[in-house]
Amino acid sequence: MTETLDKVSAAWEKTEDKPAVATLGVFALVGLVALAGVLKAVDSLPLVPTLLELVGIAYTAVRKPHFAPLPSTTVVPRDTVS
Repeated sequence: MTETLDKVSAAWEKTEDKPAVATLGVFALVGLVALAGVLKAVDSLPLVPTLLELVGIAYTAVRKPHFAPLPSTTVVPRDTVS
């Protein structure tokens, strides 16, 4: 924790435009709070969470075969090959 705080303090001291960095930090925090509010509102709608879950399951079912290794690419140890 102390090491991280030291790095942040050193970066803050190197910064020439401190008001701009502080403003960006405030806007980032406001954006996170707004995003949390939007997600909470969407989650409270009755059908949206279920619909998003079904979309995720469907996407996984469609994309899974693309990432699965093919049977012909199975690696066989050399000492078992005759």
